[in-house]
Parts: sequence; structure tokens; C-alpha cells
Amino acid sequence: MHADISSVNSELGKHLSPFYLEHNYIIPSKLLLPHDSYAYISEAWHSTSQLDHCFSSSDTHGPLSSMNILYNLAVSDHIPISFSVKVERLPEVFVGNEGVCQSNLNWSNVTKSELRSYSIKTEELLRKVVLPNEAIRCTDPNCANMKHKVDICTFYDRIIRALIESGKPLHKVVGSSNIKLAGWNMYVAGFHEQAQVATREWAQAGRPRQGPLCKKKKKLTHARYK
Repeated sequence: MHADISSVNSELGKHLSPFYLEHNYIIPSKLLLPHDSYAYISEAWHSTSQLDHCFSSSDTHGPLSSMNILYNLAVSDHIPISFSVKVERLPEVFVGNEGVCQSNLNWSNVTKSELRSYSIKTEELLRKVVLPNEAIRCTDPNCANMKHKVDICTFYDRIIRALIESGKPLHKVVGSSNIKLAGWNMYVAGFHEQAQVATREWAQAGRPRQGPLCKKKKKLTHARYK
């Protein structure tokens, strides 16, 4: 995340601080880096500041063992940040939507080759996720723009799908959900995603029983997808 949370004049900082406080997030960059650290250099103002931050929940903060700013690798105004994770202390997770896992995913048992494949696949899939610039740049904390809401929800869903997809080879899954359906990607997947977006728009509008959103949902879910 990019914001100067230490400055009362930062517009992004004003929105970011209430966000992490509301959700009880931890900012490891504030706890693990020296007080005088900086990850941004302003050539225009000849100043430095700490704009780049990492968020974590309380259970994922524990595995973080160290964090460093790589000043020697700086090639732009933003300086890269690295952190080390003790994988054996990561929370165990389930693959709930893709079948039944025979066991929890234990990252300490994952080989270097598997981690590399996971990293490459994750980067490949995340590069395809389109950033909803208009919604992200919206500064209204009480924004009621339905398109912004849908764009952010869709953005989130696609990130989650990408991570689940790249992690599939690391799980042993049983159940009928692994059956491959011939022609799904070619004929159905596109309609499935459109139906999900239409249903989300309809739900966020209060589930109206008539009107354009209701008609759109019926058209995409009943007529085309099903």
C-alpha cells in the first residue's frame, strides 16, 4: 500500500489509517523497520518518506522474521522492500471451494521446486488481473457508485481465483469437483463470470424485484448461463 500514514496532510493516509485500525491489521513495516527508514525518494522536493507498507493479520504477522529496504537495488523513486517468512509458522489453510483436502497445506513440506512453480504460476495469473483504476482512485469514503463496488469486488475475486489456481498442485484433493467438464472454458466460463457479476450488482442494489438490474440478472443467469 502507498500512503504516508505519519503525515496528517496525506489524503491517502487519512483513508488508510482508519482502514487498518477498523480491521485490526498490523503494519509490519512500522514494527520491523528502523524508525528512520524510507522507501520513497522525491527528486522534485529532495526529500524521503516511508510510503510503502505491508499489512498483515495477527496470525500472519507471527511468521515474519525480518524486513529490509533494499537501498542498493533502487532504480526508481520507490525502493523495493523484502521480508523473510518462516513458512513452518504460517497458518494452515483449506481449499474449501475446490473439493475436500486430505490434509491441511503445510508450507514447510513444500519443495523448492514446487515453491518456484507456484511463484511463477501466481505471477503469470496475477499479471492478467486488470486493475480497476477509477474505483481505486475514488477518494469518497462513502462512495455509492455501483460500478466502483462491482469493479472492486470483481478485482478481489480474480485475485483469489488466481491464488487458488496456482496453489492447486500443492493440495491433494478428493471429490467429484475435480471432474473436468468438456467445453467448460470454451462455452460456459464466460457466461458464468457474467452471471456472477450481474448477481453481485443486483445484490448490492438491495435485491430489487424489478427494474434494469433485476432484468439483467435474470437474462444472464437464467437465459444465458443456465
